[in-house]
Amino acid sequence: MLQPLGAGCHSRPGDRRLEVVLRRPRSRTLLILLLGALAGIAATWLVALLSGRTIVIQPRRGSPSVAALDFAAAAATDRLVNPPADRPVKNVILLIGDGMGTSHVLAARALSAGVAGRLFMERLPVSGTLTTYADDSIYTDSAAGATALATGHKTAPFLLSVTPARRRLTTVAEAAMKRGMAVGLVTDSYLLDATPAAFVAHTRRRLREVVAAQMASSGATILAGELLPGDEDLEKLLAPFRDGGYAVARSLDELRSATGSVAGLFPPTAIGDPAQPPELGELAAAALDKLSPSPAGFFLMVETEETDTGSHFNDFERVVRGVLTLDAIVERAVDFARRDGQTLVLVTADHETGGLMLLGGTPEEPLRYRWGTTNHTASPVPIFAYGPGAERFTGANDNTAVAPIVSALLGLGLFPGEDAPPPGD
Repeated sequence: MLQPLGAGCHSRPGDRRLEVVLRRPRSRTLLILLLGALAGIAATWLVALLSGRTIVIQPRRGSPSVAALDFAAAAATDRLVNPPADRPVKNVILLIGDGMGTSHVLAARALSAGVAGRLFMERLPVSGTLTTYADDSIYTDSAAGATALATGHKTAPFLLSVTPARRRLTTVAEAAMKRGMAVGLVTDSYLLDATPAAFVAHTRRRLREVVAAQMASSGATILAGELLPGDEDLEKLLAPFRDGGYAVARSLDELRSATGSVAGLFPPTAIGDPAQPPELGELAAAALDKLSPSPAGFFLMVETEETDTGSHFNDFERVVRGVLTLDAIVERAVDFARRDGQTLVLVTADHETGGLMLLGGTPEEPLRYRWGTTNHTASPVPIFAYGPGAERFTGANDNTAVAPIVSALLGLGLFPGEDAPPPGD
């Protein structure tokens, strides 16, 4: 286990090195299972070596397959010119590719724009990386990762915008609403899932009813996402939104035509399904239409879950589709920001999932890839930025840097902060 010195290890004052601590396995059964798995892997590679064959991880059926990679750029590669840095920031659009790492971006680029090309997000004038470790582990989950992006604080996995000591953390979305700004949270996943919920909910327990009640009382102008299977007729879940003054929209047309605050609650797996609307890009566009008239500005978070779910299932095609879906939304957001002149666009991830590795691919050889895990990893994630203030996100940073910078650019005052534990949590 990897531990920082000073957290259960002996250290000199100021020594921040990492020390590897070996511990005896908790059970003989665990050790036997581990050795068995390693033996199976070793046997597979031994057979390959003896036979002179190369093991290639083949794409799943229906996944992108290329006989030879195109090394010429198939799309524009020039970087966009950032607006003057001294312009004020009125609006912020935060686009999150859940689980999206650098290799996910590279894979989507290689298959859509050519190896030497660029996705649109890669053409943004500022780029950098974010570390994503949690409060008590080197890897994180969506709850802790989104909490860091939303509040500027580390917390433990599974917790939503509360510290491990149950202190409530103010989010940048809440600070924006306190200043009269409009806020929108849009996802192609479960509306009450960790990433959107972390911006307005505060809980350790993640119960649907608890998260629904907190989101419904948040004051956000627009909320949009899916229901879980079996939720469609769950009045107990929908009631808080109606009681909170939200028009509950069950279709894209209803979402677009609703006045005032609206919660778009769509059937499971509907968002992004070619057979039925809406697409995530359509929801993002509808959210922009709802939020942009706000005289005080707006904060919009849009998340694609496809990159994370695809990585958990090691589904290469789904991951590439998710990145390209996000990339199209980035282009729409930047088009709005160019015309508006006061909008900051950020593109990043809450964590990396899958440990995706691209191992081959030449003009004569198909692209090969391998997954390292079906879980999250500790790998840093990319961040791309366009608009006034974008230069603040260049280089290597931590995910806790995002919310304080956004808050400062929007003039939201002291941030981040901690409050008393949420009642009943």
